[in-house]
Amino acid sequence: MLSGGSYGFGYPRAIAYDGRHLWITNALGNSLTEVNAADGSLVQVLRGGSYGFSLPQEIAYDGSHLWITNAAGNSVTEVNAADGSLVQVLRGGSYGFSGPEEIAYDGSHLWITNAGGDSLTEINTADGSWVNTFSGGSYGFDDPDAIVYDGGHLWITNAFGNSLTEVNAVDGSWVDTFFGGSYGFRIPTWITYHRGYLWITNAAGNSVTEVNAANGSWVSTLSGGSYGIEYPVAITYDDSHLWITNAAGNSVTEVNAANGSLVQVFSGGSYGFSDPDAIAYDDSHLWITNQTGNSVTAIQG
Repeated sequence: MLSGGSYGFGYPRAIAYDGRHLWITNALGNSLTEVNAADGSLVQVLRGGSYGFSLPQEIAYDGSHLWITNAAGNSVTEVNAADGSLVQVLRGGSYGFSGPEEIAYDGSHLWITNAGGDSLTEINTADGSWVNTFSGGSYGFDDPDAIVYDGGHLWITNAFGNSLTEVNAVDGSWVDTFFGGSYGFRIPTWITYHRGYLWITNAAGNSVTEVNAANGSWVSTLSGGSYGIEYPVAITYDDSHLWITNAAGNSVTEVNAANGSLVQVFSGGSYGFSDPDAIAYDDSHLWITNQTGNSVTAIQG
């Protein structure tokens, strides 16, 4: 487990892997911690007014640069992953940022959910220029939170709307909005895409919903005491399994992605889970941020 003042953890929120290093946002520390994934050693902590960090939330990696949303600053910070140097801070009315939360990369553009503005902002990663902002009744945005790209479309969870919005990444046009009892959405907070299927955590429902990305149809809902799902907030995958963080349960649930069967639940003092939140996979280990524990836990994948 990674902990201690040298890491600069202050309510670690999100975590991203760039192929070599891990990058962790510190929401209350207004900073970004870089860690060597090979051994967990500290590389550096980025902080200071020039970075514009203000309640930093999610991170996206585009192959060379990191993009960090600042919920309180209504901005996005771009950082060079090679050395941690600041590239630029995007802010201002044209971007339409309003409590920017999550961020997804589609290979050329970034898509940022604006929880406070019930909108979606598109940015060109080549220069950080604004492309478009999407909002309005047809999109059904209601506290848009998590977002994922499936290779053609974007899928956005609406935490207050208990729904899922599908958007065409080519032009940002609305495709569909999915909701209703069969989906079991109850404060959907996170989403991941794996081999043609979407998996969405339902924080208030203590469940995970599986959706077919080909047509948005409901496939299954994972719930019940055996799964140990208790206020699930994040989900990711390795080559064959799904991993779910349980904020209220201080645990992580491992599930077989092929059939949704339970593999195991990780819990107990040795793991050091304390309000576990974000989770990332580095091809050998799972890394989990512990918000109230100001630490990061590693699990063998």
